[in-house]
Amino acid sequence: MPDRKTEDFHCAKCGFKEKLCVAEEGKGPPWCPTQNRERVRTAAMQKYEDPELREFARLASVQEGACCAARDAVPFVPTEETYLSLEKRKPQLDASPNIIL
Repeated sequence: MPDRKTEDFHCAKCGFKEKLCVAEEGKGPPWCPTQNRERVRTAAMQKYEDPELREFARLASVQEGACCAARDAVPFVPTEETYLSLEKRKPQLDASPNIIL
């Protein structure tokens, strides 16, 4: 097994529509860390119990969603609308005391 620091799970290559990492009844490929690394998965889920980390993850998904607008454009260039969408959320992001923008 590779060193933990260099281990690469290739989750982005998963072709399953109903993914095990998203739904308990989902499926994953033979190399899926969700189905093969119970100890690591359990430890990671315990980290999400920390309210600060949970809020950070939530706000990261807000930013990711805003920045993925018009991702089908080639080449993708963030639009003014993308930035304005983030600006509308800025007070919400600023309200989180331990998140540095």
